[in-house]
Amino acid sequence: MTATPRKTHRLVKRYEAGERSPELIQALNEAAWQDFHDPWEPHPHAKEIAVKEGGAAMDPETVQPFTLETIERLLQRKEISYWKTDQKFCLVFLGYDPDSDRCLRALHSVEGKQDTIYRLRLLADRRVDAKDYGRARELCDKWNASYRWPRAFLELPTPPEGAGAPASGLLAMDYQLDLEKGIHQALFDDLVEGATAASFDFWKMAKEEFNL
Repeated sequence: MTATPRKTHRLVKRYEAGERSPELIQALNEAAWQDFHDPWEPHPHAKEIAVKEGGAAMDPETVQPFTLETIERLLQRKEISYWKTDQKFCLVFLGYDPDSDRCLRALHSVEGKQDTIYRLRLLADRRVDAKDYGRARELCDKWNASYRWPRAFLELPTPPEGAGAPASGLLAMDYQLDLEKGIHQALFDDLVEGATAASFDFWKMAKEEFNL
């Protein structure tokens, strides 16, 4: 049976609340596999991955503290080029998507007072004129009502004091995980890859259904 986005969302919420039962971990793995795997990828239970960290083999299905290296291991495994800064984030240019006629980028960051929040921001290069704000908000409402994650919204810049309202905004997507209790690498990879893949459907919807 294929997991629905709503069911997967409920499983993620249980994980974020601190539950670490083997049954939940297995259900999350299965849901992520069913919803987001590439046809050529082996089933997660058949994977035997050894990621080198500090000279020792790391089991990707053992819960580990969340750090910037958690993000980097995912990007390196996928052989994705990225830019890392001292501000604890990795910037990835996803390139041009012909289905949505946009150049896309992803910002993976470590946030929160204890550096335990993972945040993924997904952005495109096409701006939204002020006259199209209404359609842009309708698009975001439709997406959020149906899929909920990554969350879609219209981002408007804050104008300088005394300046008029901004002439354009930017469609953006946001996905966050509270990983205070840690996470195993395989689950983290599946969740992030799934959120990134889902974003392409949003940009395609923006172009095809809302002419944005």
